[in-house]
Amino acid sequence: MTVTNPEEYLAALAQIRDAAQQRAFISNTEGSSSQALIEAISGRIRELLPRDPDLAQILAETNLYIASLIDTPLAWAYASRSKGQILYTMRKSADAESFFGRAIELFEKAGLSGEVGRTLVAQIDNLMYLSRYTEAHGLAERARSSLEKANDTPYLSNLEIALGNLYYRLNRYNDSLTHYDRAQKALENTDNYLAIAAISLNRAYVLTEMNRFDEAVQCFEITKRHCERHGMVLWAAIAERATSHMHYMRGNYSTALRILEQVRRKHEELDDARRVGLCDMDRAEIYLELNLFDDAAKISARAFETFDRLGNRYEAAKCLTYVGIAEFKLLNDKDAEKALVSAREIFIKEGNEVWVAVLDLWHAQLLIRQQQFSAAQELAQHSAEIFEKQQVPVQAANARVLSAQSWQELAETASALEEAQKALSEIEGYHAPWVSYQCYNTLGRLKELNGELQEAEQLYMKAIEEIESLRGNIRLDEMRMSFGRDKYQVYENIVNLKLTRGDLRAAFQFVERSKSRTLIDLLEKNLETVWDTGAEESPRLQRIRKIREELNIFYSRLNEVGATARTALADNATKEEIIRREQELIELLRELGSERSGWATLQSMQLPEVEEVQAMLLPDEVLVEYYSIGDRFHAFIVGHDSFDVVPNLTTTAAVRTSLKGLTFQLSKFHLQPAYVQSHSDPSCTNN
Repeated sequence: MTVTNPEEYLAALAQIRDAAQQRAFISNTEGSSSQALIEAISGRIRELLPRDPDLAQILAETNLYIASLIDTPLAWAYASRSKGQILYTMRKSADAESFFGRAIELFEKAGLSGEVGRTLVAQIDNLMYLSRYTEAHGLAERARSSLEKANDTPYLSNLEIALGNLYYRLNRYNDSLTHYDRAQKALENTDNYLAIAAISLNRAYVLTEMNRFDEAVQCFEITKRHCERHGMVLWAAIAERATSHMHYMRGNYSTALRILEQVRRKHEELDDARRVGLCDMDRAEIYLELNLFDDAAKISARAFETFDRLGNRYEAAKCLTYVGIAEFKLLNDKDAEKALVSAREIFIKEGNEVWVAVLDLWHAQLLIRQQQFSAAQELAQHSAEIFEKQQVPVQAANARVLSAQSWQELAETASALEEAQKALSEIEGYHAPWVSYQCYNTLGRLKELNGELQEAEQLYMKAIEEIESLRGNIRLDEMRMSFGRDKYQVYENIVNLKLTRGDLRAAFQFVERSKSRTLIDLLEKNLETVWDTGAEESPRLQRIRKIREELNIFYSRLNEVGATARTALADNATKEEIIRREQELIELLRELGSERSGWATLQSMQLPEVEEVQAMLLPDEVLVEYYSIGDRFHAFIVGHDSFDVVPNLTTTAAVRTSLKGLTFQLSKFHLQPAYVQSHSDPSCTNN
């Protein structure tokens, strides 16, 4: 076979989806290796990357092979840039950098200014993913000059996109939008569908950071439809996954999971292992939120294997972290420790101090469960210091609370008080009630142990106010901390305090308050149970729903790990948005009295006094209510004309033992008659 037309030859070559077979095909074709073919393959690779990355990768390897046969600077320039583009798309940015650098040098020697400019734009994007922002920004004017010198006006839009991406990473959102707008204007009435998709997708990310959430979701949807219309399956799936993440951030877990399942199937069809892994990582994170720990452990372990095979250390370490958290929740201490330690080692190699601190904090919780309080305190304090250094105050406060609780177990009251006070100082000015209630509860317990009962009660009341300030089904990330399970410990503490002081009726009131709060939280896990949803939902209820979703996002930002969270905290914008929306939510709830709303009713229910309960009872009726404090059960006995408390009725261990025995006895009902006859008392047998 003799090559007469490079485009026709490329069409035949593209039918072969194996690099070795492509090389064999080239070897059997006379005159196949030419500069024109290399340039044609380079162009095809750019077209294929968003649609068929596997074939693009095969062609890039073939291009390098052809370049080795021709062995000219220009051939190597095109082939090197193509390989760099492949590696960049796979986010192997460190490997891609040398290919881009070589291509720029060779294009300059060939005097091709336009190609120099195009490659510099690619290098700017690549450097950005390596966090080398200053270097990336420094290349911008050189790229612009090269493109203008070659009169390559259309490609200047790609430079504007690259700069928009760079400013987004630097959290300069207005500058980012400005560059995206310039790029979009330049691409009007063109068929550069890939660039248009990139602009639309990136605008959505910027709008999210600017708290323009509805615009962001709309932008993601527009991008998805655009990509599907023009056959860019990979980009459509990326936009869809971004939409899923928005739903996750808003607390709409079912919707997020449904979208992720669809996206995952698309990536599987494309044989895109990395993005399948990303979907699994997202699913595992949601399963942790939903307390589906078995599923979370399995999925994150599978995703870890994928990322480990691909050499994506950051993602692999995150997945191992999720494995560790899930196993911790499942009480599988050995498996939890193994995963957490392995993840920590990877993050140390990555130089990621914040995630190391996160893992140390989880390990500290594991040590507390194992009653290794001294080691736990050291880890928690070390975590707090790293979070403070990295300016992540909410996480630092979490760590200080855990340190205080460890000191408390070690009977080091003074140190515990100091750490708890530091935790409160950390979050001063930040609305983070899921942390502050722990601070007040810990301080209250320490004061109670010191005999300062009045001050302890005041601190417990502050903790309860913080808990009850959390409106509705607000998603609290809390770095997946196990503190959430102890949210009602403060109620136990104040009930115990009231019983100690002989204020039995007040103790009963807090028992009711605790149980009603638990019931509300359980009901609100299912919005359909407590919301009057439907086509006729009022604008007020729609606004409440939207505020709740937006508060989920803002609360999550306060707990994010890394630079984005630090910037948000330093900026004060997140705090201001939370305060504004919470005030609006409170006002809307007050206005809901005129509307039928299960959720509003739950929020405004009044708890009955002892006298009101007595009035409901007949003279021969008695209400017995059990309440556990620590590992002991207490009984509150309310009669028509009486009220008593029986303290220390039994222990949780004794109840478990009795239930175990009862379950064993009941299980015998499933046995055959022969078993009963063989073990029956002869004296009870009819003759």
